[in-house]
Amino acid sequence: MVFPFSSQVFFNISMAIYLFCFLGYLIFTASRNKIIGTLSTSLLIIGLVTHSVGLLARWLETHQTGYGYVPLSNMYESLIFFSWTIVLIYLILEFKYRQKIIGVFVTPFAFLAIALTSIVPWHRCKDYAPDACAAEQLAGYPCDNVLFWICLFCCILRGQHPLFDSGQKRFL
Repeated sequence: MVFPFSSQVFFNISMAIYLFCFLGYLIFTASRNKIIGTLSTSLLIIGLVTHSVGLLARWLETHQTGYGYVPLSNMYESLIFFSWTIVLIYLILEFKYRQKIIGVFVTPFAFLAIALTSIVPWHRCKDYAPDACAAEQLAGYPCDNVLFWICLFCCILRGQHPLFDSGQKRFL
């Protein structure tokens, strides 16, 4: 099965939909207009379906290169999957508890996770690590700058420890 578009097209469309959903949920929070809330949820479902097709396309693209792995192997794919997961979990919770107001907090994270993958400085595999990104190079995708991701990971890791420590001390 061959898609006429690359997975990046589907991710960009879902990113734009998530931005519009955030604006819709923001207007819903301010006005309590049920039509806007329902429209935002419907649009978010369309965004999730588009995002799912993008993940499927990404998976098929890796199979076409001969490597065939689940698209969770690098930071780019992990952020894409993270945004898909939080939208899916939010929609399940929204349908269970009927609280649309939480969408104003969830949709910006889904949008920003995909936007971050577009903003990050990308480098070609042959310039940085030709062996580490063979599948990406064959598919014609840029390889992420490993050093940037390691630094970002370490900063996040260092920042989370005080937050978790302060939360645990309250319950002891």
